[in-house]
Amino acid sequence: DEKLRGEAAARAAAAPTPTPASAPAAPAKPAQARSRPRRRAVVEEEREVVAAVPAPAVPGDPLGFRVGQWVWARRNLLLFLAVVSVVAATVAYRVRRGWLADLPRVVERGWNEGLPALDAGKLDAARQLLSEGRDAVDALGDHSEHASDIRQGAQEIAILTQLCPDSLEALLDQAARSDARDWAEQFDRLYKGRSIIVDAHVTTVRESQAGGRFDLDYRIFRPGEANRPPSSGRLAFERFALFDTLKPRIGDRILFGARLASFKFDLQREEWLIGLEPESGVTMVHHKALESIGWPADDGSAEEERP
Repeated sequence: DEKLRGEAAARAAAAPTPTPASAPAAPAKPAQARSRPRRRAVVEEEREVVAAVPAPAVPGDPLGFRVGQWVWARRNLLLFLAVVSVVAATVAYRVRRGWLADLPRVVERGWNEGLPALDAGKLDAARQLLSEGRDAVDALGDHSEHASDIRQGAQEIAILTQLCPDSLEALLDQAARSDARDWAEQFDRLYKGRSIIVDAHVTTVRESQAGGRFDLDYRIFRPGEANRPPSSGRLAFERFALFDTLKPRIGDRILFGARLASFKFDLQREEWLIGLEPESGVTMVHHKALESIGWPADDGSAEEERP
């Protein structure tokens, strides 16, 4: 019996210890199972950080893609506009070619018809023909042999067709009787920019640019006050380009037209100064045109050579 009990005890010791039924087996990898939620949270946080950092822009690619989309969405309209542009450019080119080809004829018409109309006193026709002829010679770039004559005629007709409605003597009378502010407003409204014609001799040529470089034997008086006038006026030639170009000498006779720029009283000189637009001076060489508007017939002295 003791031998049997010893064998039974040895077998019992060698056998594995049974697990209680009330204690279930633990999961195979509890540590890994518990770490999954933490790992997922870390990954999500990394994704959020990466999303918050803007991706480096590739120069040109996004803009080019958007432009391409915009062009493709409007391809029909853009194609239509391209066709219209080509047609318009073709028409403009042909019109300009035709206009350029017609310019010599316009110049010849200004020479053959415009200048004779000016001499005949047909001012409206002369203005139309010579204005067109001037534009034509400007476009041709002085290639026409009549360019200078047509420009001269166009300048003279502009003076003749925009003459001041009243004489300088009448303007002086109005200025002397008017309040200074009222006269300034009246002059600007009625007379500024209108043209006058002057025929006089040079009496003063100054080397200094200050205070007026030239003077003429031409004075303006109120009607009936020529002997002992209480009011007088003279032309002021400061910055007057025509005289700088002609460079007249004392004693030279000058027949020219110009546009009025100002009519003011000078307290220091105690006389009225009539200012002229600096670039408006024009020598008047078409004497027949002047005669047609009532200017005295020229005796030829205006064309005499300087001594």
